[in-house]
Amino acid sequence: MLPYAQERYTNEAARLYGVLDKQLSAHEYVAADEYTIADMAIFPWCRLYKRQNQDINNFPNVKRWFDQVSARPAVGKDMNKLEDIVDGFTKESWETSFGKRQREQK
Repeated sequence: MLPYAQERYTNEAARLYGVLDKQLSAHEYVAADEYTIADMAIFPWCRLYKRQNQDINNFPNVKRWFDQVSARPAVGKDMNKLEDIVDGFTKESWETSFGKRQREQK
């Protein structure tokens, strides 16, 4: 990856974590004070904070929220399923998600 692109992505991710941290400073969850589809939609992106070169401890409200959502039984169960997936995609999963096979009807 080009250094410029990597730095730009890292900086944009940090900016977005800052926005999320500010929102979570006023609410227990993303959209309100209860768990909603907004939390479900944002959480998968946030669980990749290490790949995004982010230190989640720099965003205390995001860290609190992340730990709280991670502790939900269904979320924890799903996260355990993903534990054994190696960093990145397999060739087949890449083709299905982003390649020629993404538009195939099953």
